[in-house]
Amino acid sequence: MLRAAARRLIAPLATWALVAAPVPFARASERPPPPRLIGSVSAILGPRSLGEEICVPRGGFQECARGGRFWGVGASAELRLQVHRRLYAHSRGLLLGNGYRDPSAVHLGMVGAGIGLGAYERLGFIRAEYLALGTFGPPTYRPPFGAADAATDRYGHHAGMISGGGRIPVSERLAIELWIGMMFGPRARRTTTSPSEFNDRVLVSAVLGAGLSFDVIGGRPAREGDQRPSRGRSPSSPK
Repeated sequence: MLRAAARRLIAPLATWALVAAPVPFARASERPPPPRLIGSVSAILGPRSLGEEICVPRGGFQECARGGRFWGVGASAELRLQVHRRLYAHSRGLLLGNGYRDPSAVHLGMVGAGIGLGAYERLGFIRAEYLALGTFGPPTYRPPFGAADAATDRYGHHAGMISGGGRIPVSERLAIELWIGMMFGPRARRTTTSPSEFNDRVLVSAVLGAGLSFDVIGGRPAREGDQRPSRGRSPSSPK
């Protein structure tokens, strides 16, 4: 009776070991190869400059005002070209408007283009890039407690960014991407009514992105000779 009960317990376990256990390995081997060309579009928040702030005493209280603020809000488009396996070179174009619209804001927006290199896995990525930037709109603004257009803040044209994020696959060729980066630059030179050591500085700020990536050109199918033999002994191999 004990033998019969043991057989009933062992038989399902043996069936699972022979049939179900190899499934994860089979699924991993069935994954499509990395695509050769990927496209991506993202909404972007950043970079940001807080501008200058001055506080003055008024009736026993401190009254503070800011000027020269910029906060990029816009979109970016990318193309990623496979270099080797999961290593990709990418090019980017971006168009940003200034999220601040009051007279104390500086510049109407920013345009740019970038190139970089990154490692992209199925569920995440990390990359570094160089950006060439330009602003549009007047570089003048109203300084704190000052007259309109009495100050300027002129941005340079060079910046670098390191970013990384996660990918949520929607289908074999489409994924949602959420990422965060740190942008170093551009250099900004401020001319205002209040002299400060921070009038000539390099902007450092966070950049947030959310968008979609899609495979433009799929990966090369693996040839039979390129397939790696399994470490386990095949059923046909001699004992």
